[in-house]
Amino acid sequence: MKKLLTLCLCALLLTVAALPFVKTGGGGAKAANGLPDGYAYSGTNWTDPAIMRLYDAELADTLIDPRADGATKIDNATQKRETYKPADRQWQGLPTVARTGGRLWAVWYTGGGKEPHQFNYLAVAYSGDEGKTWVDPWAVIDHPDLNRAGVSLVLPNFFLTPSGDLWLYFLQSQTWGIKITNPDAANIADVQFAQAKAIGNFKEHKPPTAIVNENGAEEWLMPAEAMVGSDEPSVTSVWSSVNQGATWSVKSRVTSSAASVRKWGESQIAQTADGRLILVSRIEKGTAGGLERAISSDFGKTWQPFENNLPQPFIGPGSKVHFMKLSTGSLLMVNHATTSSRSLMTAYLSTDDGETWPYRLTLDGRDDVSYPYAYEYGGKIYAAWDKGRYKEKEIRFACITEGDIKAGAFRSAGAVDKGVISKTGPYRDVAEITTEMELKITRPVGTESDTLKAALPTALAVKDTDGKEYALTGAWSSKGYKKDAAGVYKLIFEPDALPTYLQDTYGILSVEVTLEEEKQPDQRMGCGCGAAAAYVPLLVAGLLLFKRKRA
Repeated sequence: MKKLLTLCLCALLLTVAALPFVKTGGGGAKAANGLPDGYAYSGTNWTDPAIMRLYDAELADTLIDPRADGATKIDNATQKRETYKPADRQWQGLPTVARTGGRLWAVWYTGGGKEPHQFNYLAVAYSGDEGKTWVDPWAVIDHPDLNRAGVSLVLPNFFLTPSGDLWLYFLQSQTWGIKITNPDAANIADVQFAQAKAIGNFKEHKPPTAIVNENGAEEWLMPAEAMVGSDEPSVTSVWSSVNQGATWSVKSRVTSSAASVRKWGESQIAQTADGRLILVSRIEKGTAGGLERAISSDFGKTWQPFENNLPQPFIGPGSKVHFMKLSTGSLLMVNHATTSSRSLMTAYLSTDDGETWPYRLTLDGRDDVSYPYAYEYGGKIYAAWDKGRYKEKEIRFACITEGDIKAGAFRSAGAVDKGVISKTGPYRDVAEITTEMELKITRPVGTESDTLKAALPTALAVKDTDGKEYALTGAWSSKGYKKDAAGVYKLIFEPDALPTYLQDTYGILSVEVTLEEEKQPDQRMGCGCGAAAAYVPLLVAGLLLFKRKRA
């Protein structure tokens, strides 16, 4: 009888663990230990699943950890008081993004004073209006950690399976996943998600890549830098699943070309049109170009040795990149266009299986931008990254098309340039120049830049995104201006000093100058009437007054 009761109890626990996790708000029913009803684990072990809770007033006022009380010390450092309110976040970064139907999703991690930290947790946000506004957070994902073992959640990554299931993968010692079964439900309240599930005994830094293997079958490949309990930063282990992620095994291993300096490979795989696989990995501090590449011609069974010191876009300052194949077969790389700093976040496009990369679009030219993630939906590419994790504390995104990358400009309908997903730091963007001045100028080739700059004001009145007004003084620069070459140039206003917490994210403090070749008189008319007529628009343009404003 005792054995029978034990078997029944085990069966009951397995049944509860397999059930979809009921959505739980901060005010939902809880057991005596503070855990939500239906949670079938102790909440004390690293092997217990994290809990996804909808954000509400009660959860907002809850400490992210009882030790985040403003008094407790961990490693001789007093922990700041921190609740789940966005305003309490001391840092945030490393986002992932997805779109399902008319809804955009974004997840990143935060909590505690840095990453990694014992208090790290995941924030889940969504937008129902193409990213104009975001609900931040809609939910949080955190581990109960009732025995204060320092269980933390890091590195979220969305993965859309070929069958259409949306998974959120993350690291909690090993790789875990939460399945969102209907993320495009018309009513956000109807979105369902399952309890977190342990995926595999490896550390993922990017989601799997679904490939077509030598048998014409679907196979998922997950490059990981180490198995749990091991420390092999110089080796990328390529894990394989041929049953849609139910089980995983190591298919191959590749040793870094710069083993002595590689710390976090954060490897990724893309499959070309001819079936080859390209594996890219990060090298620290821009060493040997900052990125290495290996190629497999047998679907990942073996790999050519990693190569480094490659041309763009296979360079970097020692930071994560995003690498993927688009639905058209083109390859996309989102990466830094430099080896010296985490700046110049750029989207690169190849239309010939990675042989050449002739197209690029700068997504964010500022410093301290990092960890891009991209997702494609309906011909649109959504890219997200962080800016100033500890200072500005911004999660930014772009919406672009292949055409935008080829044009090198945000031109498509609905394109988004440095949209805001979350912004919990004190910084605000310049939104508008309120001084009446000429902001789009057309002049003939040969016009001196000094002439143009002398006609512009050296004091500007501007407003930020909150409507606050500022008075700026400064001078105009004309870097790259060529008076004898027709084209479009920019004069940039260089303030003597920007007020504290004000930044010109969108390049509002500038003037666009178009230099045109002077048109010759119409010889058939026997007079200069044609030339005079040609310059009427230029005269009108010179008299028009504009205000530059962030749309």
